[in-house]
Amino acid sequence: MGIDRLGIFIQVRLGSQRLAAKALLPLGGSTVIEQAMAALRAVPADCYALLTDASSAPALAAPAGRHGYAVVVGPAEDVLARYEAAAVRFATGTVVRATGDSPLVSARLAREIIGIHRAADADLSHYLGCPLGTGVEVIAARALAEAARLAEDAAEREHMSTYLYRHRDRFTVLEPAVPPELTHL
Repeated sequence: MGIDRLGIFIQVRLGSQRLAAKALLPLGGSTVIEQAMAALRAVPADCYALLTDASSAPALAAPAGRHGYAVVVGPAEDVLARYEAAAVRFATGTVVRATGDSPLVSARLAREIIGIHRAADADLSHYLGCPLGTGVEVIAARALAEAARLAEDAAEREHMSTYLYRHRDRFTVLEPAVPPELTHL
């Protein structure tokens, strides 16, 4: 995998039990997912992709295309497999994980935590204390591949970073407090 290649990957499905197709709800002249995609395009990266399931992909293709995102289809319940497949497909060394129902995701917070992550050569990094829905996780593709190979628990497959959090003895997990000046983005 490309050690310096950065991928911005947004996980999104439209089959939510509580609010189906919430990522396609109108918001501010576009949709929830388009707000997230637009925000993260302000983060310089080598590739941008929506990671989804087969039933959601057709409805997401047009908005993804408008924002320069590829669509990667994978198992509905195995988000970890989707991320690992995208990391391999795009030969990324570093993956940024965001969710498609977070229209307020902050490009500035993402850029800052990417820098911290890379400087420390960490496996998983995210800020503690940032406003809900504004942060991202940054994962080394090597750690992602190991988690995808070893994770067996359904929760570890559905929530792609759970395996890394559960095995801190094996992975370097950075969780710095968000700088005070960035808490109001």
